[in-house]
Amino acid sequence: MSVHGEGSLPEANAANVRLVTIDVYLANPRGATNTANKAVPTLTYLGSYENDSVVDADLSPSTFSFDITALNLQPDQVGMLAITANYFIKDAGMPDNQPYTSFLSLLPPPPVASDLKISGQVLTGNTLTISWEGGKAPFQLQKRAAVESGAWENVGAATSGSSATDTVGAGASFYRIQQAQ
Repeated sequence: MSVHGEGSLPEANAANVRLVTIDVYLANPRGATNTANKAVPTLTYLGSYENDSVVDADLSPSTFSFDITALNLQPDQVGMLAITANYFIKDAGMPDNQPYTSFLSLLPPPPVASDLKISGQVLTGNTLTISWEGGKAPFQLQKRAAVESGAWENVGAATSGSSATDTVGAGASFYRIQQAQ
């Protein structure tokens, strides 16, 4: 089974761009600290793909789709990929062919919903216990009063377990579980 790195490219700034490569890196979300004591991500280079080459499954000039199976990523690393598009104004192999680069992604996306799901709810009196499966601890149960709007509020502290409780009152509450930040 193949896993594809897919995306769309920012429009090139120059009409004479001859070659676009996609570089793939593994981001360390903890990063490092620079001299201004600010956290900066660290990247490990994994490989490059040429846009619209024979290995690109999507031959539109503005999108790409490459099989990244050979990168041997662990499942939890796929969401930590950082991708750049490099625009070259000369043909491949020409001297002084300096690219300009656009970052397409840098920070890991939130956990995929299918990795972590609520598996049960039990209401005893006014105490609701919600249990879940999947994902990677620690977890945080959250709720809000409307299904599509409002701020999510933490329910209790983060936990490494697979369930949490809340005291329910009058009115609606909508719950979600996510990996704690």
